[in-house]
Amino acid sequence: MRQALLTAIGFLYGLVLAFFGLGVAGGGHGVMIPLYIFGSPFFFPLLFLAPVVLWTIAGFLLSRAQRRLYRLALFCLLGLHYLGIAPYLVLLGDWEYLDRAWERAPINLMILFACYFMGQIALWVALAQVIINPRRAERCA
Repeated sequence: MRQALLTAIGFLYGLVLAFFGLGVAGGGHGVMIPLYIFGSPFFFPLLFLAPVVLWTIAGFLLSRAQRRLYRLALFCLLGLHYLGIAPYLVLLGDWEYLDRAWERAPINLMILFACYFMGQIALWVALAQVIINPRRAERCA
């Protein structure tokens, strides 16, 4: 039950990020930076599906994080995600479009990135709970 729930939460998180990221991308005529960030490092092979796939996998790995192998896989996935953001921003960052989007409606970008950061905080808090108190996490499974 817990595995399905956390996987579904990861899927929904990725879906929300992809949906609103596509909104600010404007069909390629807007800012792509949020999608680069949300789907890193899988943006190029998966494009707009990258956030959905990435965060579904993260939710699944989190649901199994009591086991060392899954926890290690989650750390590697998150490390690749965070490290993968830099090349996208340096090589592909469409900063001109970001400035335009910020001038038109800064609240849209603030809400979008707030959702991303709240999800990141929730993920790390849940992972810390598994690491600090693994017996409780096993009982919840």
